[in-house]
Amino acid sequence: MQPPTLSLTERDRRWANVRQLMRERGFDGLLIAGFRSREMYETYISDDYNEGCVIFPLEGDPVVITWAYLRVMRARWSAERGATLWVGDYRVATSGTGVAEVLREKHLAESNLGVVGLSSQAPTEIYGAIPANFWMELTAALPKARWQDISEEFSHLMLVKSDEELAQVRYAARAAEAACKVIAEVAAPGVGEEVVFAEGTAEMLRHGIGVRYPVIVMNSGPHTLSWGPPRWTTSGEAPRILQRGDLMQAELMPLCGNQEVQVQMTVALDPLDDTNKTCEQVAGFLCRRHQGAETRHRLRRSLGGDGGAAEIGRLLGLYAAGAFGRAAFPGRPHLGQSGTGQSRRALRRRQRGADAPGDFAARHGVRLRAQCLHRHPPGQYRRHGDRDRDGMRGAQSPPDDGDA
Repeated sequence: MQPPTLSLTERDRRWANVRQLMRERGFDGLLIAGFRSREMYETYISDDYNEGCVIFPLEGDPVVITWAYLRVMRARWSAERGATLWVGDYRVATSGTGVAEVLREKHLAESNLGVVGLSSQAPTEIYGAIPANFWMELTAALPKARWQDISEEFSHLMLVKSDEELAQVRYAARAAEAACKVIAEVAAPGVGEEVVFAEGTAEMLRHGIGVRYPVIVMNSGPHTLSWGPPRWTTSGEAPRILQRGDLMQAELMPLCGNQEVQVQMTVALDPLDDTNKTCEQVAGFLCRRHQGAETRHRLRRSLGGDGGAAEIGRLLGLYAAGAFGRAAFPGRPHLGQSGTGQSRRALRRRQRGADAPGDFAARHGVRLRAQCLHRHPPGQYRRHGDRDRDGMRGAQSPPDDGDA
């Protein structure tokens, strides 16, 4: 397979946007971290990831810095095979002192400099992406340089996608969808989580692209609030064996050209208990485009008047008002930011006397997820034992009208 690539026109667009930001902030140069960061910021300049950094001057050519000559040879080998390198200058520096020498060469040792990666709000790298030892060496070697972190502003540039980048996003999404179908076919009672993980990963890699840590977030069981990479990937714990009544939940993270998609899917191994069946109804409504009072009315009418359904109805009201978004994801957009102030006040009035957001989940051991409600989930799968006595068969639910 041939994934979509990025052109020099895309490179020039990115470089121009970065330099415009530099002019606005009065910077003569940038240090853009890659190192072991999950977001791999350096790729935005170089279309390459070398676990180092990029020196990007306001005027002149950038420099890619990596930690091993083998990485330099890797880039040259790609060029020999016909690939066009975005940056022609690759160098090796194994310390902050070595990178300081490159900045001196670029006449930036006493300049106003921006740094990307020193701080971060990205998942798994909230402590920043630049090693402390590197930063101490660099700043000690350049005592007259004036540094300012612009990690967030730089990430805002990365978030605005061009047509070429969107093509990579869509390709990565197709790879994830293909992996979801494979997982739906593989997941069955008696199958280990490691088999599901391996087959899903293989299908994404078969598209000729990469995967972002932790590759696949996965858990399984009838009632579990755990979320994250399987513990057996980093410990001696044995992978869990799937059983009837389980929900096998996964979040796949393929990337094409550092354009990452995250696709969540669930395989339900019948027979499900009543709590999970009710939650399935809630999730169905949450994933539709209708929000606010109409959704709550339809949900409650569908669920009936029993106590458990009423609790879930009130829980949906909390979601709609953004209570979960504020509690779990401070500073991020949430449902409550949409709609009029009058509707938000009405929602708050209706919440009085409702359970706290975590109460229902704590009592029943289920997870209700309301991430990215403007998007439909890539696939929800049910495996019905009554259809096939010899095994479980997966079926993907059809997309709602209007899905892209």
